[in-house]
Amino acid sequence: MTQIKQDLYINSRKKKLIAYLLLFFFGFLFIHRIYARRYYLFLLNLVVLFVCFFGAIQINSPKVMGVWSWFWIPLNILDIFLIPKMIKGCNLKIAYSLGLQELPEL
Repeated sequence: MTQIKQDLYINSRKKKLIAYLLLFFFGFLFIHRIYARRYYLFLLNLVVLFVCFFGAIQINSPKVMGVWSWFWIPLNILDIFLIPKMIKGCNLKIAYSLGLQELPEL
């Protein structure tokens, strides 16, 4: 039974490489946070994006979008260093949900 659980874990675990690729290509949308199951931070970032974007349209000022760039650029730089921890935490949650007490050796 544990072999089946370990196989399930191996097939459903998250990979750092995919998270980094999502950060590189879609970092401005914070898609890598969805991949790492950080939904609340993703929603917060998305709300700030839309508020700045629609605020810039409403007042016809591109300076409002500058507020968003001051927000997401440092967060994406920080995420470069936080992705390993986010992925490890996500993988631990997957392992615990399958009833494994620790991460299987790969």
